[in-house]
Amino acid sequence: MDQKAREAMLQKVRNKLKEQKGSRRDPAMFRPPSVKQGDPAAKLRFVVLPGLKKGDKCVGGTVSEGMDDMFCISGGQHWINQRPYGCPRLFDSEECPWCELGFNLLNESDIDEERRKISRMYLPRSTFAVNIYFPAYKVNPPEYHNKVMWYLLPKTVYDKMEECLMREDAGDDPDDPQPSGLFFDPEACLVFQLEVTHKGGYNNYENSKFLLKPQSIGSTQEEIQAILDQRHDLWEKVPSRNREELDKLLEKLYNGSPEDSSPKKKEKPVEETAARAPDDDDEEESPLPSSKKKTTTKKSEAPDPKPDEPDLNEDIDDPELQNLIDQVQGDV
Repeated sequence: MDQKAREAMLQKVRNKLKEQKGSRRDPAMFRPPSVKQGDPAAKLRFVVLPGLKKGDKCVGGTVSEGMDDMFCISGGQHWINQRPYGCPRLFDSEECPWCELGFNLLNESDIDEERRKISRMYLPRSTFAVNIYFPAYKVNPPEYHNKVMWYLLPKTVYDKMEECLMREDAGDDPDDPQPSGLFFDPEACLVFQLEVTHKGGYNNYENSKFLLKPQSIGSTQEEIQAILDQRHDLWEKVPSRNREELDKLLEKLYNGSPEDSSPKKKEKPVEETAARAPDDDDEEESPLPSSKKKTTTKKSEAPDPKPDEPDLNEDIDDPELQNLIDQVQGDV
């Protein structure tokens, strides 16, 4: 195969991988828009819905496992070959072979850059899965209006929500009241404004905040329940936790020798991110019925991963695509 034919074949493989990756995406999962350098901030407004109990009605049936009155499912996932694998340690408080190896390697190194590479390669990224409802605010894209989706919260956003829950009152400054209390009560919820800016090559969420007035998500109990019935069973959405599968992946990575554990040189350093952002007031008329109370919030950051290029080494289910890849990789 000559170089021109090889490049054409490679492009075909890349295009098909992108299509395949897109088709695997869950249309019910909310993904914030990606904000580029120089773009204005993107803003959306949503309400976090309460956690599901075992037996509750949800999209597709009833819930098989409850959420212990929590508004989210907390856990973590390892990214291996561009795919998420649930972390048994963070989801279930059980042993995780990738975490074990990562912690052992961290104990053996005192070089900061090496420790960062080890953390990126072996330690999980925290995940916080929630159900969210998009009222018909003008800032929200029309396709989101009155829709329930599920969302993996960035750590920055989760921290703001946890701070709200743990805060006893609005604080001492009457000119800067802080959000406090149960923000996911459907009859008196706090609308969350997600503000997405660009920083260091990543989306940044530190200017996101709760809006001030608590509101009900519906005018009647029937309306509220109809929205709650659209929630998704989040246990079906988070990646499965399988220690045996993680063990096999380690063996494959090190050709059967997990002890040969130096981190791969190809790992890119994580880009550091910092802060920026114009503030924006909450003066859009709410499409939700009104309620009482006050709120707003502040500070914290954690980068979202950049979108990945298709990986020609990942496991492929499509025989036609696998054949294309074999042709591209087998012809040097």
